[in-house]
Amino acid sequence: MHLGAIALGILTLVPFIGAADAPVVKVLDLKGLSTEEKAVAYALAGLLNREQPRVFLRGGRDVRWSSLMLEPEKKEHGENWDAATKAQMTTRFGADACTEDLWLERFTATGRFRFVQTALPDLLRSATVLKGCILYDNLREDCSPAATLAGLEDAVPLTAPLREQFAAAGVALPVVVDYTAIRAAFPAGTDRRLEGHRWAIATLLPRCSRTGTVSRDRTYGLDVHDTLVDIDQAVQKRWFVYDLDHTAVANRVDGKDQDPPDRELLDAILGHAAPFSPVFGWGRPEECHFTRSVGRNRQVVVCSGVLNNSFFAALPSTRTTWKQKHQAVMPETVVPESRIYVALMVNEGDSVKEAISLQGMGGWTQPQRGTIPINWGMDPLLCTTHPGLMDYYYDTMSEQDYFFAAAAGWGYVHPGFMEPAMVNDYADMVRRGGALGDLRYIDVWWMGGIEQQDFLRRAGMRGLTLWDGGEQSVRYADGGAPVIHGNNYYTFTQGPESFAETLIADMKEVQAPWFVIVYGAFDHATPYRFSEMARRLPRERFKVVLLDEFFSVAERSRAAVEKRVWKPGPNAPKGVAP
Repeated sequence: MHLGAIALGILTLVPFIGAADAPVVKVLDLKGLSTEEKAVAYALAGLLNREQPRVFLRGGRDVRWSSLMLEPEKKEHGENWDAATKAQMTTRFGADACTEDLWLERFTATGRFRFVQTALPDLLRSATVLKGCILYDNLREDCSPAATLAGLEDAVPLTAPLREQFAAAGVALPVVVDYTAIRAAFPAGTDRRLEGHRWAIATLLPRCSRTGTVSRDRTYGLDVHDTLVDIDQAVQKRWFVYDLDHTAVANRVDGKDQDPPDRELLDAILGHAAPFSPVFGWGRPEECHFTRSVGRNRQVVVCSGVLNNSFFAALPSTRTTWKQKHQAVMPETVVPESRIYVALMVNEGDSVKEAISLQGMGGWTQPQRGTIPINWGMDPLLCTTHPGLMDYYYDTMSEQDYFFAAAAGWGYVHPGFMEPAMVNDYADMVRRGGALGDLRYIDVWWMGGIEQQDFLRRAGMRGLTLWDGGEQSVRYADGGAPVIHGNNYYTFTQGPESFAETLIADMKEVQAPWFVIVYGAFDHATPYRFSEMARRLPRERFKVVLLDEFFSVAERSRAAVEKRVWKPGPNAPKGVAP
């Protein structure tokens, strides 16, 4: 196998070797393994990566966020990559190219690690810290206690048939805890999944670390979206793992009028962790219930479902605060121009999945990055959980890259659904995150009007973007910070040329200055797609900028833009009306 060096999107070919004195990391390819075998691999990786990076997992297309998506999921979106880079990727990595290949080549080329291929039985056999196995019946019902026990007992979760399979391969694993016997004692006719959580809450939760939690969910019912991958860091950090429904009447979603039995268990689990600790993974039944249940319990979501959390969490960092490369533009230094200011924004900043997948399926490595101003969502909480990973982004960012706090400034919550007494404490966490990551601007979903109170000042943020499908407008919070509403969130689903044409037509009669957000994640918003769209915008009319200029001009333009609104849609009048 041959891997190339990558930095700022420059691709060159080097052998897959590494410095002779570099630390050895075992590479385990998960392709072809069953879900139960993968659970073993995840737990083992977490155990072996506790003190330093020792195991790196390669998932390929078995994990959706590992894909480079060289071919668009929907042809009508247009290409995600330019033709030359896509051809290079395919030549070097083949049809199964994934983000892990890009990380492997970077760490190899920089001499950081020396990678050695291994197989799961060999990795189990060589793991001297492994004490044995947690015997369980099935993951659908037993994931929580089995995975949590694995972290607490330095073990891996195994079914009886899988234990026999490994024994036949020469790997004899003693049973540390027989959860099948515990499960067999549950009252007849009860829900074994819920009973397992009750047992784990009473028996295991007091032993678990209070620094985080993992929520397991087969999102969309698909194996490629299974946040089972996150048990590696649960084992690494001895966190509690749960597999519960987040529905609650208090979440005010879809008029729910009854809590499921899961709610009492969920509240007990989340009440154990320290305030505003991360809940990694994802949760059912959907985003609003998950995020609001987590926030209601004074915790925050960090969306994951991506491989190698424990590997990147173990990477040592070179700093304790992170400084952006771009020299910040302040309001007193700008002169508003008669142009449409465009902020190109890439989320999913609430997620470690974007950071580990190189800003979404390799987007950070595209050669167009650094050629136009792009604003990237970044969660400063990751500076505390994955500081070595944050080093990479702050080391490789260009003057044309700018980080904003997302999706609420410290993890992902819906502040508008927090109890009032909680909001100030959360704003203080956002201020802490802003200082850690040199972040001045924030994007929040479901803000609930809090921006018109003291939130932004207390959080130390100079501007806020909000998803508002109904309009574009500029409001001003107490203290004068601009609050810019955008309607082009996740709308870049057509080819760059046609999207540019739409934007030009929409803004034809708008009085400048005006402020437009174009916001998305891979595959809406890659540097290639942004650059192709931006070069079609007439420069005398449009100016693509970073958020510091975007908000500085908005601050200076208050008299010209406040109380003006542009509403999209075929039946709405074009232009900006008072």
